Amino acid sequence: RGIKINEKLLKMINANGRIHLVPSKIGDLYFLRFAVCSRYTQSPDIRFSWDEMKKTATVILTSSKQE
Repeated sequence: RGIKINEKLLKMINANGRIHLVPSKIGDLYFLRFAVCSRYTQSPDIRFSWDEMKKTATVILTSSKQE
C-alpha cells in the first residue's frame, strides 16, 4: 500500500509542475527524493515545496480513507 501511495504522490506532484520529485529504490524500500540544486534557493522556496508535498499527500490520504 505504501508504494502505491508514494507512486500516486509522485505522479500528482510532478503533473502539477510546481515542484519535481524523483523516485528511488534501495532494496525493497521505495521513496521519493526532493533535491535542492540551485544556489539561489531560499527558505521560502523550501517552505513552498514542503507545503506542496503536504497538501498533495493530504489529498491522497483523505481520498484513500474514503475508498
